[in-house]
Amino acid sequence: AMRAAIIAMMLTFGSQAGADVFDTDFKLRKLASIGVSLYDGATGACWTNLKEVREYAEEKLSMKGAKIDNEAYVSLEANRYNFDIEVIGERLYTNGTGPCYGNVILELYTVGHVNGSVHVISAGDLTHVRVTKVNLNRAVIEKVSQFIAEFK
Repeated sequence: AMRAAIIAMMLTFGSQAGADVFDTDFKLRKLASIGVSLYDGATGACWTNLKEVREYAEEKLSMKGAKIDNEAYVSLEANRYNFDIEVIGERLYTNGTGPCYGNVILELYTVGHVNGSVHVISAGDLTHVRVTKVNLNRAVIEKVSQFIAEFK
């Protein structure tokens, strides 16, 4: 019952979440580089197109003039950012036969010093909750597309 209540809440609140871009003048082409990182927290084959998502994100970013460098470290001073794509999900029902439900969490960020401490500085983020019969693959691609489209 508790899980059902949580899922109902996720469906009510999460499905309206859109992309939050914090600086409307932020331009991807002005960054030294962007690294793309994937974090797979999905079980039950709820996310299976990781390679496609990485290539899609890199291509979409490149089309906006971003330079992709997955080896560079994140640094505000060096004007290097990272684009994190995280999926957390699982199948409903204990026998694993149910639909997938989970979150797609996207963030474009860097790190910098503020008052002598290192802080994560976010250019934008997006959290999206989805329940789907097959898997979250299509939702991930849709949300990556929507998120990157918010940037210049």
